[in-house]
Amino acid sequence: LKYTGDPTEVVLGDDNTIRECVTINRATTGHQQTRLGSGNLLMAYSHLGHNCELGDRIVIANGVAVAGHVVDVVAGRTHALALLRNGSAVGWGSNLAGESVVPAGLPPLAALAAGHRHSVALTRDGRVQAWGDNTFGQTQVPPGLSNVVRIVAGSYHTYALRSDGSVVGWGDSVLGQVDFPSSLRPVASIAAGYFHGLAVE
Repeated sequence: LKYTGDPTEVVLGDDNTIRECVTINRATTGHQQTRLGSGNLLMAYSHLGHNCELGDRIVIANGVAVAGHVVDVVAGRTHALALLRNGSAVGWGSNLAGESVVPAGLPPLAALAAGHRHSVALTRDGRVQAWGDNTFGQTQVPPGLSNVVRIVAGSYHTYALRSDGSVVGWGDSVLGQVDFPSSLRPVASIAAGYFHGLAVE
């Protein structure tokens, strides 16, 4: 990608902290944008390439270069994944269990999640793929899981929110991480912590 001289923009949200020697490149071709949401921290010597689109409350560590056409990034304990506009993904960092090597041949992706040493992807058709450490079954996606609209990963467990508001969980449950309350009603949003999970009804 190379800037061609066309009118393009860099759009920055509110309350971003941009440290010394950070580079942010404008979009490459006419009437496109490089976008950075709000509340982000770009640490020293980090780089955002042409046409990046990053959301809110993201931390880009010292010296990390994010390639153009990135629409989202997620971080596990010691690895990270980036979702590209074309639905592909790239990973970097620790690879002790294969967590940062995105499997070849995945269908176009809509979202990513990262746990302690495992990675999860949501396809654009609402299915889930997972790879990396499977010590507690955290990458064993339940058979037939479909109509998923959101995924999150805890340390050794994973949750999927389906379009009907139901939540499916798998992986480590030594502290009840995937034992949902029987009173749980249809859910609007989910989150996963190290040994716990949250839902908004």
